[in-house]
Amino acid sequence: MRYAAFDISSKTGWGVWDGHAPQPTLGVKTIVGWDYDAGSMLELYRKWLGDFLRAYRPQRVGIEALFLAPHLDFPTIGKQVALVSFTQWACKAAGVPCSLIYAASWRKSWYGSARGRTDDFKNMAVNRCLDLGWDAPDHNAAEAGGILDHLVTEIGKETPPWRSSHLLMPEPDRTHRRAA
Repeated sequence: MRYAAFDISSKTGWGVWDGHAPQPTLGVKTIVGWDYDAGSMLELYRKWLGDFLRAYRPQRVGIEALFLAPHLDFPTIGKQVALVSFTQWACKAAGVPCSLIYAASWRKSWYGSARGRTDDFKNMAVNRCLDLGWDAPDHNAAEAGGILDHLVTEIGKETPPWRSSHLLMPEPDRTHRRAA
């Protein structure tokens, strides 16, 4: 089965795994138009997401569920809701099941705990990818890797290569080796 996961924000992290590769492919897409009106942003995102879905042809998609932090302003919240909603719609239109995955759920399975500060989680995601030899361009892509891992193992009920051995999936390093 082919999986794709998204950590949606102004810099959307993404991860894909085809079910056969030893590790996923991770990337980040800067959402052009974030500073403009939501309609312009969504049109650009629509094109990118359509190209992404056609190129990778995922059979299941996971999206990190929104957490609306108190410091966010209304335009930012509106754009995040629009991007997540549009992604769900695009998956439905393509006939691809799409799951919302709460941060606490994927963090618990990826790090062993869902407790911590946002900056710590960003660093932990990058370090986790380094431990696994994954090429994550930044913390957004690294967190998409954690969402993807949860999608594959907890929802897809598969054991990917990086989870098949403790040598491949060491305990997470909670130190701060590299800044996100």
